[in-house]
Amino acid sequence: MRVDEYQKRRRILEEQLQADLELIRAGYRAKLQALELHWLASAEKDAAVSTSSVPEEALPLETQGNETQQTRRTGSVEDEVEAIFPRLPDLFDKDDVIRLLGWEPHRATLHRAVDRLRIGKKVAVETRGEGRRPTRYRKVGAE
Repeated sequence: MRVDEYQKRRRILEEQLQADLELIRAGYRAKLQALELHWLASAEKDAAVSTSSVPEEALPLETQGNETQQTRRTGSVEDEVEAIFPRLPDLFDKDDVIRLLGWEPHRATLHRAVDRLRIGKKVAVETRGEGRRPTRYRKVGAE
């Protein structure tokens, strides 16, 4: 086996690993969403459980403080993304942002918020999204 053939096979294996990990992450996110939906449905059915007995930070963001996703003020998504920025990994995508936000804003709104970080030179595009693969960003500079 030549060096270039070895490197090509190794690169293919690494790409397969990344694809497999993304599938695992997607499965985890789906299970977590199902669990949250089940929890919310059971809490609504059970009269003994009230949201006052549950800490507000445990509730999904769209139910906190009687504010719905549709009534969020303009610019608040950008502010929320700024607030979670230090907790994002060095290499992240929109799914990481959504996970830390605790809710999913409209696609264009989320893109605009992340683009604001890019324009502010806090992040750079690592790999462009393609098909179902989201764009990956890398943190740059001091936080």
